Amino acid sequence: MYPNRAPAVFIHPTTNALRIYMNTYKTINEYVDIENVPLRKWIHMAIILNGQYMDIYINGYLRKRHEFDSVPKQNFGDLWLN
Repeated sequence: MYPNRAPAVFIHPTTNALRIYMNTYKTINEYVDIENVPLRKWIHMAIILNGQYMDIYINGYLRKRHEFDSVPKQNFGDLWLN
């Protein structure tokens, strides 16, 4: 799976956060953390890639915008849901 996990969403191992990974043509495993994710309730999350920007929305609100150093490189392999 590594380094083809792009995009990938993980629950942070030690904090109340989600970690979102994305690869670019220059950098492997670039990530951003979304802190204070609501606990014990359903949420809607959207990851939007537009050029060199990644916007992360939770329940319709922009929580974080990240600018990459180059163009994102998406994985076109298998989709893993656990």
